[in-house]
Amino acid sequence: MSLIAASRFRYGHAAGGDWAQAVERVIDQLDEQAADERFASTATLGIAYWTEGFANAAEAIIERLKTATGLRHWVGATAGSVFGGRQEYVQPHVQQGALAVLLLDLPAQALRTFSGTHPLPAAPSPQGPQALALVHADPRTPDVDVLIAELAQRTRSRFLFGGLSSGLPSAPQLADHFVYAGLSGVAFADATAEAGLDIRVKVTQGCHPVTSAPGLPAPRPHTVTQADANWLLQLNGEPAFDVLLRDVGLGAYAGRMPPGEMLREKLAGGLFVGMAVASVNEGASTVGMAHMSPGAVGDYVVRGVIGIDPRRRAVALADEVQQGDRLHFCRRNREAARADLVRCLTELREELEEAGKAPRGALYISCNGRGVHLFDEPGVELGLIAHHLKNLPVIGFAANGEIARDRLYGFTGVLAVFS
Repeated sequence: MSLIAASRFRYGHAAGGDWAQAVERVIDQLDEQAADERFASTATLGIAYWTEGFANAAEAIIERLKTATGLRHWVGATAGSVFGGRQEYVQPHVQQGALAVLLLDLPAQALRTFSGTHPLPAAPSPQGPQALALVHADPRTPDVDVLIAELAQRTRSRFLFGGLSSGLPSAPQLADHFVYAGLSGVAFADATAEAGLDIRVKVTQGCHPVTSAPGLPAPRPHTVTQADANWLLQLNGEPAFDVLLRDVGLGAYAGRMPPGEMLREKLAGGLFVGMAVASVNEGASTVGMAHMSPGAVGDYVVRGVIGIDPRRRAVALADEVQQGDRLHFCRRNREAARADLVRCLTELREELEEAGKAPRGALYISCNGRGVHLFDEPGVELGLIAHHLKNLPVIGFAANGEIARDRLYGFTGVLAVFS
């Protein structure tokens, strides 16, 4: 079967040294699509992402887009790189700046923008646009992971999707008004006959367990049996450092320190832990709008290994850990990342066809450690999305951390498809 035809959301993207010329090229694309019956000619919400090179011109860019489109409601954020179609605009490789825009044609009552100055109500009402939300967050915000979890509680589905934007002090976010800190975005209504809205979210991993080949199930996760703040002391009742050595192929050195060159070779490219989280299918959505499904290695959040203590046989992580947590050691893996993205896209395509849903547009938020930095060339992920979703309009950005459900991920890609 093929994906069902539908009027697609209009979108545009451009790069260059002059923001005014870039925004005019985007407007030309939007106007050309408005005359094409394959695209929606109307819109109620604009989503815009711009690179740090255009951050100082963000207000002027949005004012020009408002004038050209007649749209009052806009959300967006500054990022190091932005995506449009098959293009990955990576700074400093792009000239000065880049811009990507998506215009959503949805019922106005199905949308509600929010920010720190205009927050969502603490208790979502049975009606109204608070089923789930697209969120942009400033990575400099204290306890940002706690605020993300709290914001999820303000939606009926307990479901967010989005990412951490640029960390520059002069990099604004947009939620009808410009803000320079905290969380902002737009909440969406339930998938009712009136709203006609369905959002499907997939999370694809970029790291893979060191003890498993890409595409194959991971071994049983290790269980934390002793910890102190961010220090792993014991796993499965054994010293954590000895477990690490065994996982990376240096088990013969358990109880002692392997040669420095040997250890550096085994840890080249960085080492992380994938910390298991509750099944994404447990209450992932109570309204049938968003859905996540774990891959071959389950659902996990990636955190960095930042140190070792051979004397204590301990391993330090870039996050706190508690007794009873489950985890595996992992590395960034290009082949595994590609295979998992293809898995997500295949699942998504099959789900849409089986449900009789017509995709109209998509957002893709990918870790800034993926993209060209993982695949050695720009646009690999976007090319896969375009191939599997038949060139569906898509924009997005490279994030300092990815948001899905009620938590902050790392080294992942978050794809949200509107249908």
